[in-house]
Amino acid sequence: MTDFYIGTSGYSYEDWKNNFYPRDLDSKDYLYYYSRVFDTVELNFTYYSFPNPYTFFSLCKKVEENKKFIFSVKANSKFTHERNYDTDDSKQFIYALKPLENADRLGSVLFQFPYSFRFSEDNLDYIKKIGNDFEGLDISIEFRNNSWMNDLVMEVLRGLNIGFVNVDEPGLKGLLLPSSICTTP
Repeated sequence: MTDFYIGTSGYSYEDWKNNFYPRDLDSKDYLYYYSRVFDTVELNFTYYSFPNPYTFFSLCKKVEENKKFIFSVKANSKFTHERNYDTDDSKQFIYALKPLENADRLGSVLFQFPYSFRFSEDNLDYIKKIGNDFEGLDISIEFRNNSWMNDLVMEVLRGLNIGFVNVDEPGLKGLLLPSSICTTP
């Protein structure tokens, strides 16, 4: 039977205080409290700066009671928006994830591309580069532009064992329509 994980994108929001988090809960205890209700969270801070392994080690400690809890990690903007990374960057990012991997708490690494990232042969080659550079990790790609919705792209994702993220976004011109595509087991 397949496990399902339920969680949110991020967990540290001040407006959740008094709504989700108790009024007297210190923000340093948010993740602990969150992990008693949910099984997963998408970490977004990694998009803005390269993570430190110690940070992930510390996060693992806060969710120890929930043996099922996993973290999905958003890839840094250098990989998705700037698209100018080198091998050292990917190695550094992967190294930082080791505490999550070692604790069996690493879910997927999410590569969330902007709307301006359109389908082209060069950009498809870039996706292949990511697949090769991050091989061995569970990675997922989120496209925002519907130019990526074609059989060739899905075939490449399947071949590289890259998950396709089915997004829920407004039905605006150029954005992806609702889908239920599966590219990984």
